[in-house]
Amino acid sequence: MNKWTGCVALIVALLTSIDLVAQEKIVNPEISYAGNPRTYEVGGLAVSGVEGYEDYMLAGISGLTVGQKIEVPGSAITDATKRYWKHGLFSKVQIAADSIVGNKIYLHFYLALRPRVSTINYSGVKKSEKEDLEAKIGLLKGSQITPNMLDRAKLLTKSYFEDKGYKNAEVEILQRDDVTAKNQVILDVNIDKKDKMKVRKIIIKGNENLKTSKIKGGLFKKGVLTKTHEAGTLGSFLKSKKFTPDRYKTDKQNLLDKYNELGYRDATIVKDSVWNVDEKHVNVYIEVDEGKKYYIRNITWVGNTIFSTEYLSRMLGMKKGDVYNQKLMNKRLSEDEDAVGNEYWNRGYLFYSLQPTEVNIVGHTMQFHPHGDASIGDALVQMGQKDLLIDTQGNWGNILTGSSAAAPRYIEARLSKFALETVFNPKTTEWQLSYDGRNKEPVTLPVKYPLLLAQGVEGIAVGLNSKIMPHNFCEICDAAIAYLRGEEFHLYPDFPTGGSIDVSKYNDGQRGGSIKVRAKIEKLDQKTLVIRDIPFSKTSETLIASITKAVERGKIKVRKVEDLTAANVEILVHLTP
Repeated sequence: MNKWTGCVALIVALLTSIDLVAQEKIVNPEISYAGNPRTYEVGGLAVSGVEGYEDYMLAGISGLTVGQKIEVPGSAITDATKRYWKHGLFSKVQIAADSIVGNKIYLHFYLALRPRVSTINYSGVKKSEKEDLEAKIGLLKGSQITPNMLDRAKLLTKSYFEDKGYKNAEVEILQRDDVTAKNQVILDVNIDKKDKMKVRKIIIKGNENLKTSKIKGGLFKKGVLTKTHEAGTLGSFLKSKKFTPDRYKTDKQNLLDKYNELGYRDATIVKDSVWNVDEKHVNVYIEVDEGKKYYIRNITWVGNTIFSTEYLSRMLGMKKGDVYNQKLMNKRLSEDEDAVGNEYWNRGYLFYSLQPTEVNIVGHTMQFHPHGDASIGDALVQMGQKDLLIDTQGNWGNILTGSSAAAPRYIEARLSKFALETVFNPKTTEWQLSYDGRNKEPVTLPVKYPLLLAQGVEGIAVGLNSKIMPHNFCEICDAAIAYLRGEEFHLYPDFPTGGSIDVSKYNDGQRGGSIKVRAKIEKLDQKTLVIRDIPFSKTSETLIASITKAVERGKIKVRKVEDLTAANVEILVHLTP
């Protein structure tokens, strides 16, 4: 019996010694990033370099846990480092392996906290400016310092003085250790404001119907530009010559308001720039596009039961043929003491509503288009939704959800800068009389850009139909350049709704060609799919309807479908567990 007991003990001892050899400990191992990664189990997590925080809290930031299987080197270590940097508390993050025992690795996080601000000193500014900066730039005593914080404070300080006219102000923020406090720093904010900037010259271009002298003003005459004046001229002798971005922005709006007052409701500033002439002066350049002058064609009152149309029109004081003065109209409707609105308020109609609506596109087009206002409105909406030729305002519908646009009288439109530049050229446009002979209309519109390919088209006529897919704006430009150079190119359709496309049978868009467009489905988690792109000509509504039909037929198992589509498509498909 004793013999057998001794043998068993010997075997156990041998197995133990073998296990000890297998579990040999490697201290401070070198991790080679050139070789293949190895899988280890996290045996322990240690943290050093930070006082005042529990180790388990600091280790928890890494996202790693004891017992977790990770690859070394691998993404788990990289992600842990990113988490520490993203936290924003640390100026140093280093992860090392203290030891490897068998298949277990013991990790050590070496961290250093960012220093905190003990004192902030401002130089080169007044007391009031210092108080403004303390409230504006966000540097607070006791806060931790980050590079982004210092850069932001510097930008906000420059912006503050630029708004006050010191366009060339220089800002320097220096950081030095506070010898009286551990891990704290003193910030020195040094500011050299330089001289205030003044305007040397104002250059106005494109103003054919509003004289430059009226825009700038004179010695005793107020100009359209009320806050931006030229230095060194007699006309601005008693006026402020200081230049600030806010004052300049106000004056640009004043200029547009003046044009609107004169009936040029489409007036825009097509170019403007400000540049330094010397250390104390800037030049200002403004180029305007006045557009057409508008007149009132008809004024129609709708919904008025208390006052007659004749009475309201008399109070408004504007009639057919008058220049369309938006400022005057607003004053007569609601601002003046004897405005139309006051007639209702004085009689107790406190919740009355008066909404002036401009109706000009569809009605004006009816002079040239014999098919009625409905087709004009529909065509206008389709062009506006393509976001190329028309700048839109109001509810123009949504091609992603299928929501329809508001009625034509509730939406506004104007030609985009792209359309004004490329679509109409009076030198190359041939004209003819309209169908009723009262107006002239273009036979065709020579366009500088392949508009048909960009927008696409679908329609029918007598005995034939047409369907051309839309294409990508930049790809069309590249293809046009290649064509002009005699180079080979391939141009495929592209859609505003996104999705994936199969062009293997496209046949260069010729007869018989076809394409397949599919929605893009992403996996959000184990139980949820998300659709962010939908096939062209489909909407989120029709797509959800097709999913619902598939569920009813038993083809797929779905618990719920959520439509979160707004500016972008987002359809959540919750799968049955």
